[in-house]
Amino acid sequence: MIAHHFVTDEIPRQCVTPGDYIIHDGDICIASVNNIRKRRLYIRCSDSASKYITDHMVKVIINKDGLPVREKPWWQ
Repeated sequence: MIAHHFVTDEIPRQCVTPGDYIIHDGDICIASVNNIRKRRLYIRCSDSASKYITDHMVKVIINKDGLPVREKPWWQ
């Protein structure tokens, strides 16, 4: 049996791209829009409510290659 282990890393909010999996308040969320002008990162969480983050550093889930884990785009 193969177990998948993911690591987290904190990166600046401005570097998060839409589709990245992030951890916010203990929940796994997906980044949707990064509005740099308003200094907000909009996220979708499991409770299907849209929220936004104004923190400077965001905890992102990293895969085995050292890149953020991303949601698969709808066209693939």
